[in-house]
Amino acid sequence: MDNFHSIFISKDASNSVLLCNYLAGKSYNLIAKSLLYFEENLLSDVELPKIDILFFASSRSFDFYVKQREISKELIACAGEATAKYIQSKGYQVSFFPDESGKVSFSAQLFSDWVGDKAVGFSVSNLSKQSYASQLDPSKVFILPTYTTKYRQEKITPC
Repeated sequence: MDNFHSIFISKDASNSVLLCNYLAGKSYNLIAKSLLYFEENLLSDVELPKIDILFFASSRSFDFYVKQREISKELIACAGEATAKYIQSKGYQVSFFPDESGKVSFSAQLFSDWVGDKAVGFSVSNLSKQSYASQLDPSKVFILPTYTTKYRQEKITPC
C-alpha cells in the first residue's frame, strides 16, 4: 500500500464498508476503529415519576431502555428520522420526530411546543447535551441515564 494514503475514522469497520470501498478507488486506505464503547446503566433502583412522553436521542438509547423497562402508555418521541424508523421497526409508534434533526435548536423548540405541559423522560448517555430537555420546564423533565459512553485507549497508526 505504498501508493495509498491513509485516513482514520473512529467508527467500526463493519459500519464503514461503503466508505472503505470508495476510498480504495481513490488510492486511500481507511483505518476504521471505534474509540468509543458503551456500558449499560442499571435502572432497577431508579424510580420513574409519572411520565407522559419518553424521548430517545438515538437507537442506542432506545435499546438500553427497553432492555430493562417496558414502554406502556407513554408517547414516544425521538431526535430524528433514523431513530424513528428504527423504533418503528421494533413495533412501536413514534408520535414526534423533527423533519430537520440537524437544526437542533429549532427542533428542540418544536418539541417543546409539541410537549406543552406533559412530563418527559429522557433516555440518554452520560454525555448528553440535553438540548431538548433544556427547552422544557425542569419540573416536567426526568433524565434517565440509561448508558455510559466511554473512551478506548488505542494507539492509532499515523496517517
